[in-house]
Amino acid sequence: MKNISIIILLNLISFACSFNEPVNKEYFNDINKINGGLPPSPPPSLTVSSCIAGATIQFTPSFDPEGQDLFYLVYATRTNPSNFIETEFYNPLYYYGYITGTTQFLIDESGTYYLWMTSYDGGRESYHSNVLLIPNNCP
Repeated sequence: MKNISIIILLNLISFACSFNEPVNKEYFNDINKINGGLPPSPPPSLTVSSCIAGATIQFTPSFDPEGQDLFYLVYATRTNPSNFIETEFYNPLYYYGYITGTTQFLIDESGTYYLWMTSYDGGRESYHSNVLLIPNNCP
């Protein structure tokens, strides 16, 4: 009887000390889940407003549901991204730079290239904007 009591006690202790993980181990690798809340919206209506001394890119500001100040990350490539999978749009290989506090900027690259943007609030990055084709004759 004493052995059965010890076995039951050990089972209860091991059950009480076991941990049920409330989230899987990949949860903490996803910054959107750690930061919580909603990511900002992507910059809408990205357009070329001028082709004098480079391509002047104009866009409408994004909305951040939490009212954060936004950085706009600019990505560019000479390869047509129409066959990209979603994660390729955020590849550091295509990162061109960032802007803040304005709704237009100048790029003076030569040749044809594709450009898109995302909004970043310091913790979460939005989906990408429309992809803009910058033709060879601009600049």
